[in-house]
Amino acid sequence: EAFSEAVCSTCEGYHCGEGQECVMMDMDDDPADKETPTCVEKQTGCDNNDRCGENGLCVPVGSDGYECECGEGFEFSTVTGSCIPVHTIWRTVYGEPVSGDDAISYAECNAGEVVMRCHTFGALSAEDGVYISTGEKNTV
Repeated sequence: EAFSEAVCSTCEGYHCGEGQECVMMDMDDDPADKETPTCVEKQTGCDNNDRCGENGLCVPVGSDGYECECGEGFEFSTVTGSCIPVHTIWRTVYGEPVSGDDAISYAECNAGEVVMRCHTFGALSAEDGVYISTGEKNTV
């Protein structure tokens, strides 16, 4: 600690191991002394992650996991991976199995239900041709 503080006063040029990054940290929680460059595990769980939505704040967990700090009246659901209203009752709806480049599968929710998360299985990404329709004319 004393050596790195004397030799390296910033993270510039400081080399960390695979899966780590340099951050400046106060090693003893004494605000009077300087911060020291320190290697910590890279946390990518919140990179390009908008699953917490407008009612939550993404908090990285481990190297690539995350949890949401949810606002008042909401709670983090490990099943949906997002903030949902407290006491939410939800169910999983599956479309019929289909195949082919232009395959279309339908799944329906009852009136008053809201789509919380949509998955495709076997597709390259959940953004690959997934559309959610409210059933109203010209609304997708």
